[in-house]
Amino acid sequence: MKFVVVHGMNQYRQGFSQDVSYYSTKWLGALGESNSWPWQVGKIDFHAAYYAHLLREPGAQGGSLSADAEEVFAALIGAWVPELQPSGAQGRLSQPLRVGITRIAQHLNLSEKSVEALLKLFASEVAAFLRTEGAFTPKNQIIDTVAEVIDGADVVIAHSLGSVVAYETLWKYRIEVPLLVTVGSPLAFPLAVFPRLNPAPVDGLGAKPPEVGQWSNLADHGDIVAVPAGGVGKSFTGVSEDLHDTIARVDFHRLTNYLRSRVLGEILTRWNDSRQNV
Repeated sequence: MKFVVVHGMNQYRQGFSQDVSYYSTKWLGALGESNSWPWQVGKIDFHAAYYAHLLREPGAQGGSLSADAEEVFAALIGAWVPELQPSGAQGRLSQPLRVGITRIAQHLNLSEKSVEALLKLFASEVAAFLRTEGAFTPKNQIIDTVAEVIDGADVVIAHSLGSVVAYETLWKYRIEVPLLVTVGSPLAFPLAVFPRLNPAPVDGLGAKPPEVGQWSNLADHGDIVAVPAGGVGKSFTGVSEDLHDTIARVDFHRLTNYLRSRVLGEILTRWNDSRQNV
């Protein structure tokens, strides 16, 4: 049983492109903590698809967002607070965006500082992956790197930005994967992600990659980037189930919390039982 996890945002660690054992141990351990995990951890051929190092632009200075990242940032705030409809922000945050951050922080019971930092990080990495023009366009290299890891996988769990990476990878290379589980996914995120996917949506709908057997999606009710709620099931054909639950009381976007969640374990158990009953 080959099992692959494709990570999301904020996973860069220096030197980990050559040695991903830290993440493999951490993520497999989290899966094994689920009370509904259907396999013995030691019998899983586990792999981490690591690409965070490829999102870092050589020589780039941290701090301000690029223009396309600003657009993603504003669009994400608009997805949570539609009446604000921010049209972008250059330099310091505009008043509507600042109001939006306050509203999101209050709704999720988080600090404004943590909400702003999370959204900016997400916007920066999503914009870098989706970018098709300019001096830094790492998408093809990321897809090729991830494709090598997921080739031959029985199960792929793709988190956050990793679900976008996995989606485009599976479409590009038509890799056969019996079970794809996306967690905390922004695939249906309007304006900034969904319309920019490759392949592009047709008549307002994306579709399950053709060689994927079952596609299940899972999101926490408060996941800050899995917007809109229920969007994956409504925006893509071929999604077997689009589930929402309380994954964690805090850190509800964190990958390890998704991996150890009861609902993910139940998804895996149902799929494993159906496979054995064929």
